[in-house]
Amino acid sequence: MDFVIFGVGLVMLLVGGELLVYGSLMTARHLKLSSLFAGLIIVSFATSSPELAASIIAAIKSHDEISVGNVLGSNIANVGFILGGSLLLFPPKLSTLVVKKLISKDATSMLAITVLLLPFFRDDILGRLEGTILFLALAGYAFLSHIWDREYFLEEIEEHTGSKEFSLVTSIFITIISTVVLVSGANLLVQSTISIAERYGISTHTIALTMVAVGTSLPEFATTIAAARRGEGAILLGNIIGSNIFNIGAILGITATIFTLKIPKESYSNLIAVLLFSFPLIIIPAIRSSLAKRFVGALIIVSYI
Repeated sequence: MDFVIFGVGLVMLLVGGELLVYGSLMTARHLKLSSLFAGLIIVSFATSSPELAASIIAAIKSHDEISVGNVLGSNIANVGFILGGSLLLFPPKLSTLVVKKLISKDATSMLAITVLLLPFFRDDILGRLEGTILFLALAGYAFLSHIWDREYFLEEIEEHTGSKEFSLVTSIFITIISTVVLVSGANLLVQSTISIAERYGISTHTIALTMVAVGTSLPEFATTIAAARRGEGAILLGNIIGSNIFNIGAILGITATIFTLKIPKESYSNLIAVLLFSFPLIIIPAIRSSLAKRFVGALIIVSYI
């Protein structure tokens, strides 16, 4: 029965995530944002909502290992599972401006906020001060991203100003409804995960790094594949980078600000793995050859497995 509940929760996460992506993208067009900004901020927020809901609910139930393991596992899965698979199947094509901004601004910001966790994890406690710092770092990145967006992509923004499928009210309504579905699915997912872990004697931290992390990363995977098939390379990479930043700044930041989190001992080595998997995101945007991108994608998948 627990696996059935897990499956129902997962389906709700997927459906809610997809609906939230559509609503967010339409909202972005109304707000005159570029496709890269939509991927980095709007889509990444939408697809990372399952992790946020799952981590907060886990913290409420005093399962800190799930809150922390979910974020670290999701960030690894975003690169190893999602980016690797996307590069292998649909290597993205990026404009020179997108490549320049991704490398100089976004990928480096992702590395910076990840490195920030190293001293925070040393005392095995992620307190309210550290949580507030992480959240403020995310807020600062979001603010700067908007400034950078106008600096790099003003022409694209003006070109797509009139292409809106829904009204702003409809877009916001879709966003609200899908968020309710996501939170409900996250609750079912966490409940069934804890029950499965206890039944089979598996540590909840291990479960969080695998079943919950990969399960809640599936919205990112579906969105990334859809973006790749449509030739939206900016959304593809933007979603992955933005999700990793959001996972740390919002999920760990907000959760630790509300509930002081105990850091499992194995989390420090998992954080090192997150850092190692983050480096390809600085190199990949500069690779032009589709064959080379597929080769890198295959290497990432093999490393992840």
